[in-house]
Amino acid sequence: QRYVDLIVNEEVRELFRTRSRIVSFLRDFLSARDFLEVETP
Repeated sequence: QRYVDLIVNEEVRELFRTRSRIVSFLRDFLSARDFLEVETP
């Protein structure tokens, strides 16, 4: 299970943290330039 892997594996947690920072940066960067985020089905 993914949640167990996140609990016991520091490397996996760090990967998720890194991905989260990148996504957050991209959202802020694009939002500051008046891009819209669109969720598709």
